[in-house]
Amino acid sequence: MSNSPKTSGQLKVSTNLRKALPSSVPKELIIESLLTNDGNVQIVSQELGLMYLPLLQFIEKDYRLRDLVLASRTSLIDEAETVLRNNVRAGNLKASMFVLKTIGRERGYADMMEVKIPDADDASKSVDLDKLSVAQLRDLKKLMSTATSSDVIDVTPKDVTDEN
Repeated sequence: MSNSPKTSGQLKVSTNLRKALPSSVPKELIIESLLTNDGNVQIVSQELGLMYLPLLQFIEKDYRLRDLVLASRTSLIDEAETVLRNNVRAGNLKASMFVLKTIGRERGYADMMEVKIPDADDASKSVDLDKLSVAQLRDLKKLMSTATSSDVIDVTPKDVTDEN
């Protein structure tokens, strides 16, 4: 790392500002750095040689700086959404899956554990209801009556020997 001053646009920060408090730096320099770094306070603190927590507190107290950080982050998110949209339109499967798992979650596209329901001819995985106790049958009936088609029902008995 060199001892020459860092340049951010037209303003310079000398190396003697390392670990300085935000009040020791011109506010215009903080604004310029926030704009350049998309509102990333950590990068701004490193670039300007400021302590992170005091800088964060300084920004939170100043509504203009706080709004600038929010606007910069919102703009960055908008850019990311544009890239994502372009990738979906270009047929990128990973981008499409991401959209379905996040935005499409309301339509039922989500990571779920797949549950295989055995076919009638798959005797090794079928459940013989005659082997269930009366209490287990009641519990199963109660579960089935309260479940919707999208619910996952765990029919694993808590205690197989429970014979109430």
